[in-house]
Amino acid sequence: MQDSVPNSSEKWILVFLSKSRILHSFFEKNIEEFQNVSIIEQVIFITAKEQLEQWFTKGTHNIIISFDSNYETINELVALINSLNSLDERCLIYKILWYTETDQLLKGDNILLVKTDDIRCLNNTSDQSHLVYFNWLIQKLNASYRQSFEVGHKPKKTSSDSGPIAVGVKKSELSEANQVAWNMIEQQKIEIEQRNKELELAFKKSSIQHIKLQKIFYQNEMQRKELEQALIEIQKKNEELATQNEEISTQRDQIELQNEEIQSQRDFAILQQEEIRDNLLYASRIQQALLPPKYLMEQLLPEHFVLNRPKDIVSGDFYWISQNRFKTIVAVADCTGHGISGAMMSMLGTAFLNEIINRNDITNSAQILDQLRERIIISLHQENENNSLEFSRDGMDISLCIIDIVDNTLEFSGANNPLYLVRDQELMELKADKIPIGIHEFCNEPYATQKLELKGKDEIYLFSDGFADQFGGSKGKKMKYTRFKQIILESASVPFHQKEWALDTAFNEWKGNQEQIDDVLVLGFKIN
Repeated sequence: MQDSVPNSSEKWILVFLSKSRILHSFFEKNIEEFQNVSIIEQVIFITAKEQLEQWFTKGTHNIIISFDSNYETINELVALINSLNSLDERCLIYKILWYTETDQLLKGDNILLVKTDDIRCLNNTSDQSHLVYFNWLIQKLNASYRQSFEVGHKPKKTSSDSGPIAVGVKKSELSEANQVAWNMIEQQKIEIEQRNKELELAFKKSSIQHIKLQKIFYQNEMQRKELEQALIEIQKKNEELATQNEEISTQRDQIELQNEEIQSQRDFAILQQEEIRDNLLYASRIQQALLPPKYLMEQLLPEHFVLNRPKDIVSGDFYWISQNRFKTIVAVADCTGHGISGAMMSMLGTAFLNEIINRNDITNSAQILDQLRERIIISLHQENENNSLEFSRDGMDISLCIIDIVDNTLEFSGANNPLYLVRDQELMELKADKIPIGIHEFCNEPYATQKLELKGKDEIYLFSDGFADQFGGSKGKKMKYTRFKQIILESASVPFHQKEWALDTAFNEWKGNQEQIDDVLVLGFKIN
C-alpha cells in the first residue's frame, strides 16, 4: 500500500467524531481495513466535543479528524479544534467534513463558508472508493511530512486538499548557512499557501458542481424510470388496442355479414312490397269496377259529387246506387277496418245489396238493412259463436235512402251513420239507429224508417265517419260532427259541381301534417 514504512513517530491517528449513524456504520464496518494500514497507529471513535477536549490533553499526535454535519455549528467545532492545538501547535491536524445529499446545511454556496481541509459526500460513491481516498490521503500527508521536516522539528498544521505541506520551525534555531534556504522556504511557503487556497477554493467549487451534477444525474435517473414506466404503460395500451382492433375487426366482419343479410332481406322485402302493391293496385281496379259507373250516377243523380279518399290503396268505404221502377236507392257504407280487410267486406256488402234490392225486389229501407244484417251474420258465421259478442265485431255502418220520384219523398234508415239534409241554409239531421250491420246485443231489433217530403234544391249528404274522426287543427284534436256540419253549411253557397273541391280543401286544411287515420267518403246530391 506504500513505498516504504515510516518510523513510529510519523504514524497517524484517525479520529471519527460523529453523531451520524450512517458515518458511524461506515467506519465501524471498515475498521479492519483502516487498522491494516501500517501508517495508522490508532482508530478512535468519539461522539461528543467534550471527549475531543479530554483526548487532546493526552499528548501530541499526527491526527486526521473526520466529523459530520450533525454538529450544528461546524465552524465553531473547527475553531475549537484549532484552539486546542494552539498552545504549542503540537499536533499536525487534517480536518475532513462528511455530509450526505440530504443535508440542508450544505446546500448551494453555504459549502464555501465551511473552514475545513476537505469536504466529502458520504453516499455518492461506494465504500471501496472511500477506503482508496483514505489511503491516498495518508500517503500524501506522510510524504509531505518527511519532505518538509528532515531536520527533525515538529510540524505545524496547514490546510490543503493534498495534505499539510509546508510547516516551519523557529527562525532562531536555524544556522546562518541555512538563512538563504529559510528565506526560500518562507517564499515557497507563501506561494504554496496561496496555491493551496486557490486549490481549496477550486475544490470547493468543484464539490458544488459535483453536487449539482449529482442532482442532475438523480433527476435524469428519475426521468429515465418515469420514461420506462411510461413505455411499459404504452406497450400495455398498444396490446389493449391490438386486442380491441382484433375485436373490432371481428365485429366488423360480423356487421358486414349482417349488412349483407339485411340487404338481402331488404331486397326481398322491397320485392314483396312491390308485389303487394301491384296486387293492391289490381284489387283497387276491381273495387272501382264494382262501384256504380259514372254514367249511371249522372243518369240517376244529375247533380251530385263523390269525395272518396281511401286511407290505403283499397278502401273499406263504398257507395252504391240502383233504380227499382220509380225509386232510386242510394247507400254509403263504412265497413269494419280499412285496407284489404275493409275492401273485402265492401265487396261482400255490394253483392248483398244487389241481391236484396235487384233480385228480391225489396224497396223498403228498413227491410233492406234487416236483410243485409242477416246475410252478414250468416256469411261470417257469427250466429254459431258461443261468445259472439266478444269474438267478432265485423260488419259495417251504413246510411241508406230511397228517393220516390213519383211522390217526391225521401225514405231513410241508418245503422250508426245519419243523413244530413240542407234546406234554405239550414241543416237537418235524420238520426240512425245505434245498431251496426252485424252481430250485436240488439241484432234482433228491426231498423226504423224515417220519411219526409222533398223540396226543390234540397241537398242530401251521406257519409262515413272518416271525415269527422280526422285529427288536426291547431291543437291536433278530432274534428267531430259539429265541425263537419259547419263545413257543409259554409259550402252551401258553392256551386254544386265544386262541392267536392270545397270539402276536400277543408279536410286538408284541418288535417295539416297529421296522418289520415281512416277512409273518407262523402256522397252528396241535389234534388231538382
